[in-house]
Amino acid sequence: MHISGWKEVVRRRLDGELMRLPVEGDWPELGADASEAARRGALGRLEERHQELLAAVKGLHDARLEDTLLSEATERAAAACRAT
Repeated sequence: MHISGWKEVVRRRLDGELMRLPVEGDWPELGADASEAARRGALGRLEERHQELLAAVKGLHDARLEDTLLSEATERAAAACRAT
């Protein structure tokens, strides 16, 4: 679940969204449901987010491949530097 969340963060940053942490948190709780169905669901979400990230990267123009993806904190710091 940790990696699944970060794959989503990277994909959303590629789309220009400023995200600091995954929506469900950095290390989400596993919860009380440790069933096989819950495990399969988590693996399914991981695969889905992986495919979404692959599609986003495949859709990038070559010029964007070396871009730095900013988080909210680094964007604020960069804006403060530009303002001085």
